Amino acid sequence: MSIEKNHAIAAIILGGIESVIGVVVLIASLVLTGKASLKVFLSPYWAGLIILISGILGLVSGYKKNRNCMIVFMVLNVFCFIVEIVAVIMCTFQNFFWFRFLGLGEKNYNDAVNNYLFLTLILVFDITAIIIALSASIIGCAAVYCKNPTNTVAFQMVPPTQYL
Repeated sequence: MSIEKNHAIAAIILGGIESVIGVVVLIASLVLTGKASLKVFLSPYWAGLIILISGILGLVSGYKKNRNCMIVFMVLNVFCFIVEIVAVIMCTFQNFFWFRFLGLGEKNYNDAVNNYLFLTLILVFDITAIIIALSASIIGCAAVYCKNPTNTVAFQMVPPTQYL
């Protein structure tokens, strides 16, 4: 079974946007990990990685027009929605405490500002990823479960004695 053309185009567009967001968050997170000497688990690179995988899956499901791939794309976007909310909460917490308490104690004030800007960049892209993941899961649900009605005609046989 395949999906409709409009749903495939939407999956390609949303998958491309998710891929770009995933690459940006992944690169910014890894740069921030090196610059700010953060522990690896404190950097939200995992949020960028999961949205990148979801974006690639969206591109594949749009090009192949495969219904099963679209189901996996929909489920993975629901998971991405939850993961990105966790990443936004974590980045907001880090952004608030880094600049106000930890960042001002650094030797170079410009490094603290740069770290704050990287965290803000990641935060903005994670919020955008939340919106895109929710939209992609809705599109996936519509592609899989909302079909155009067919022109099926049902006939009902009634015995002749029931006419009178």
